[in-house]
Amino acid sequence: IKSATSTDGLAWSEEPGVRIDKSEEGFSRIDGVGAPTTTRLDDGSYLMIYSGTIENEKYSQYVPNNKIAVFFYATSTDGLSWEKKGIAIDSRNSTLEGFADGPDLIRWDNLGDGSLRLYFWSYRGIYYSIYKDGAFNEPRIAYQGTDVDTSRMYSPNPPSDPTVINIDGTWHMYYGLHERGIYSASTPE
Repeated sequence: IKSATSTDGLAWSEEPGVRIDKSEEGFSRIDGVGAPTTTRLDDGSYLMIYSGTIENEKYSQYVPNNKIAVFFYATSTDGLSWEKKGIAIDSRNSTLEGFADGPDLIRWDNLGDGSLRLYFWSYRGIYYSIYKDGAFNEPRIAYQGTDVDTSRMYSPNPPSDPTVINIDGTWHMYYGLHERGIYSASTPE
């Protein structure tokens, strides 16, 4: 994972160095890292969640993917030097079946406790996990979509790659459906 800067959001200049490399403590076979999502914490430091794939490892013979994807996290005081903290969301369980992707980290202000929510997708839909006091809780399903083919073990069109924003008191989630487009769902605060 690298970084770039901009003064106008249009022209970007790559910064020297690598922010996060693909080595992870306790893992000898990380194929790659990517899909970072970052936010500033109340203490002025930064939190980054990013995806890491474990090569040549499959959760089970039934899952569609040939790699396991988990989320790692890191913290920084300056946004340039990052301290890796380990696994944020371990997908190697019967709920996520070795796959988590498309993280979106948002400040969930209506809880009133400074907590953050991490939205992401897996085979069965969109999940979320709350980050509080330096740890993530167990992921819960947030949205399974309305067009999911429940007759199949793994739907070809689960809602994926969520991004969440609060607009005038209503939370909106935008997500993709494979080969169909971008959809949305909303809920009052």
